[in-house]
Amino acid sequence: MDASVNAARAKTAEESVRPLKDEIVDLNFDQLMRDSLTQSLQSVPGMQLASLDVTKTVTTDAYEKTFKASTSNAVMFINLDYHLSVDFSTLEVSARGLIYPRGTAARTAAKLPPAPPATSSEPALALQNAAYRSSIVYSAKHPGASDDAIKNIAAWKADNARMLKAALHDGIAQSAALLASDLQSKHPVYSAATAKVDVPPSLKANLVSQGNTGRLLRYPDARSTSTRH
Repeated sequence: MDASVNAARAKTAEESVRPLKDEIVDLNFDQLMRDSLTQSLQSVPGMQLASLDVTKTVTTDAYEKTFKASTSNAVMFINLDYHLSVDFSTLEVSARGLIYPRGTAARTAAKLPPAPPATSSEPALALQNAAYRSSIVYSAKHPGASDDAIKNIAAWKADNARMLKAALHDGIAQSAALLASDLQSKHPVYSAATAKVDVPPSLKANLVSQGNTGRLLRYPDARSTSTRH
């Protein structure tokens, strides 16, 4: 019985959210992402951005092919994605950044062997071969959110989805800016000694900043979250 009820609710929510998707069809997420990342990464001292390619193919094989074909000293992969929470109350924009050095000098500086591994037993893009990694999550909860998913969808859709579009723009910009800021950080992204913020499920985090619009937290797994009200 419960499974049938949940399936019916899921179908109703999917039918209700379709008009919301139609409202943001004119929002060019890929172009916004490209512009924000290019502007933010070009502001990082010492980073020479040779090119930025956008792809929807995020398989390991595709990444390996891109890495091996590159002639740059290092390759940075950034996975940027967005979705609404299960109850449709909150928009989340996530950015996962990984830098893999290719050149001998860069690999030596990262305390890695002079050349990338050439055997299948250790993929070149294994996490331990990354010189840098971070995960940023931006979340924006609709100010009128409730426990009713259908009402939350309607709230986001109101006024031609104005608030959803604004949150997406802000989420992309904030994620790109936080990546650039993190790349320039001279301090550990997380310190147990100053981890005073409890976040469910009882996970300690550093409070980096807090203002009237939200707060920025950093976690022990190199993950940052920026929360907007």
